[in-house]
Amino acid sequence: VLLNSSIALLGYYFAAFTADKQWMGRKRMQAMGFAMTFVLFLVCGLKYESLSQPENTGLFQFLYYLSSFFGQWGPNATTWLLPSELFPTEVRTEAHGFSAAMGKAGALTATLLFTFGNNGTPLLPNQIFLVCAGCGVIGFFLTIVFIPDVTTLDLSENDYWWEELKKGNGGSYEGPARHPKNLSWFERCMGVGIGSNIERIHKLEKRLENVERQLRHMQDSKEHHVSSAASEADATNPASCNLVNAASRSGDRETVSQSESSAAVLA
Repeated sequence: VLLNSSIALLGYYFAAFTADKQWMGRKRMQAMGFAMTFVLFLVCGLKYESLSQPENTGLFQFLYYLSSFFGQWGPNATTWLLPSELFPTEVRTEAHGFSAAMGKAGALTATLLFTFGNNGTPLLPNQIFLVCAGCGVIGFFLTIVFIPDVTTLDLSENDYWWEELKKGNGGSYEGPARHPKNLSWFERCMGVGIGSNIERIHKLEKRLENVERQLRHMQDSKEHHVSSAASEADATNPASCNLVNAASRSGDRETVSQSESSAAVLA
């Protein structure tokens, strides 16, 4: 027990040392820990009969101690660290408490399953290892899909975004919290990030609508002006009609030039 606790403590030190490193961070650490516990528990479950033989006791202990090390250098550290960073300050305490409660509910479920999961009797040792391996692979995929990497994010940015979300203007916030590198895979697929295809297409459509509206307004104004000038010219001096027609052609060229400029801006 003392040796296992010492190895677990060493895993915590590794977690503390690498949690803020960009090459590791919270998300990679948690995914790595879940993946390693999955592999180690799977081997222990599938090869339990062989590993439980006296001549393989040392190997069995090594695998178990290694799982303790990666349990601490992984989800046992990050599942406490991430809830304190992912939620905005206003709801951080409640959200962290809810996350902790879900962890305790999971521990209670595992205890009941291990104790009564075999038709009212305890699970066999190899079955316990296999159940733990299944939890490891589930945790790995949940981490990859739903956990964002906030290793380098200023936590105040979550608060700024939260305030805009409460006002119903979450899309107007364009700070680092919405940068794709700080979002989960699921959030990026849902188009939450800045520069996502959905948001970019929406903005381009709005800009195109505004430009087209301005061009129609300009064209209508010029046609009205030319029509009024032509009517006045007919009533006064026929020679002025030539000047009006020339101005009309010049206005058309100006409109075309402005259209080309607007198209260049959109491009």
